[in-house]
Amino acid sequence: MRIIDQNGKVFGKINIIDLALILLLLGAVAFAVVKFTKNDTLPILSEEKQEVTLTLWGNALHPFVVEKIKEGDLLRLSKNSAVLGKIVGIRKQPAVLLTSTADGKWVASKVPDKYMVYLDVVGQASKSNETLTIGDIPMLVGVEIEVKGPQYALKGVISDIKVK
Repeated sequence: MRIIDQNGKVFGKINIIDLALILLLLGAVAFAVVKFTKNDTLPILSEEKQEVTLTLWGNALHPFVVEKIKEGDLLRLSKNSAVLGKIVGIRKQPAVLLTSTADGKWVASKVPDKYMVYLDVVGQASKSNETLTIGDIPMLVGVEIEVKGPQYALKGVISDIKVK
């Protein structure tokens, strides 16, 4: 008995073109199942709490906001009220913005009546798969976060992270 007979049927039962189409369809279904059910998240290897010191940078803040910021204040994330940490250091200076001149040069100019503030904040971050997070926000240099203190709210950028 031959595999393909003179009528083009495999084992005398099914047409070879029909068989190829069925195999192609099964392959496409298998690919779709794998593609759409694949979980891209990494399994959590370990989750531990670590003490971190974040430096939060805010620029062009109003003086009435800066006056309210005190060492010892507890900062929370505005998004979900998770505790970011306690302020342990405050550095303020006149706000500076980059602007371009008429000839296309970039210059730093002081912003009148506004402040640039660096807040050192000590808090507890979860470490999972080598990523530090607080309140489901990754603690990475350059991440912009909105925080609130007892009497104020501000937007800043994480400019430094130290893990103890």
